[in-house]
Amino acid sequence: MIPDTPHIPDTVDVSSASDVLRVQDLVVTYGRHRAVDGVGFRIAPGESYAVVGESGCGKTTLARTVLGLLRPVAGEVALEGVRLDRARGRDLRALRRRVQIVFQNPFAALDPRMTVARLVDEPLRLAQPDLTAAGRAEAVSALLASVGLADRFLGRRPHELSGGQCQRVAIARALAMDPVLLVLDEPTSALDVSVQAQVLNLLADLRQRQGLAYLLISHDLGVVRRLADRIGVMHAGRLVEEGPAQQVLHAPSADYTRALIAAVPGRGRAALVGGAEAGAGAPAPGGGARADRAAGPAPALASASSAATAPASEPSAPSSTGSSQ
Repeated sequence: MIPDTPHIPDTVDVSSASDVLRVQDLVVTYGRHRAVDGVGFRIAPGESYAVVGESGCGKTTLARTVLGLLRPVAGEVALEGVRLDRARGRDLRALRRRVQIVFQNPFAALDPRMTVARLVDEPLRLAQPDLTAAGRAEAVSALLASVGLADRFLGRRPHELSGGQCQRVAIARALAMDPVLLVLDEPTSALDVSVQAQVLNLLADLRQRQGLAYLLISHDLGVVRRLADRIGVMHAGRLVEEGPAQQVLHAPSADYTRALIAAVPGRGRAALVGGAEAGAGAPAPGGGARADRAAGPAPALASASSAATAPASEPSAPSSTGSSQ
């Protein structure tokens, strides 16, 4: 098993130890540009928190900071009560094991030269260095089973897998580190619509079975509706609205949120709001944003009604490898 999070006396905040993740007054800059500007939120154990907004609003920068890949110029990022933004060296590496990412493009996330067995075994060597070869082989098989892949995939390489199968392997790699938090960076946007539903079902099932917390980064409100307990709406580096998913989608308070919902095509919008007229005739986005920032029209968001309303069972769709997605 992975050792406990290291004790770092000058970075522990006992008051927030019950939160898996706490972000407070976070500021991240690129030169003079504030990509993230005073953002704060919390994620409880087993909770799924979504950050939504148009491209360029700061979602990915926020995710990279939570992963410890970027240093904030101000504010705090605490993982299980330990200040990630202050950790260095070995302590930072140990903390990073507790938060893993599932990338948008599963093909680009996997080394094409490696077999599935090696891809999943690689993080296990880091997480559990004392495991024997036989123990790792058993653990690899169990991880693949947890994401719905049989042992027959062990010898295959990424180019022999479908997009959905590659994303399942990527999820298994993340789970190998025994994380408490998964950062899901547009985890289904590169997949076919039918496969999106299967991967969303898998993520929902994993959260229920393993008690994982999710930080979901997405512009697809259908995916957000399917996975998120709470939503933070981000615009121009700031959170302009935050609340329970049903509240934000059914009764948004910010003009920008209403514009995002209104940008979803008809059937998708009806699935989001249950046929309500929320978002209809919404003004241009910009509510809650700083006055000196020009707010353009909300982007056209792809309808995700099919993914959001997908059945719980996974269809047995044929692929080039002769197996389900």
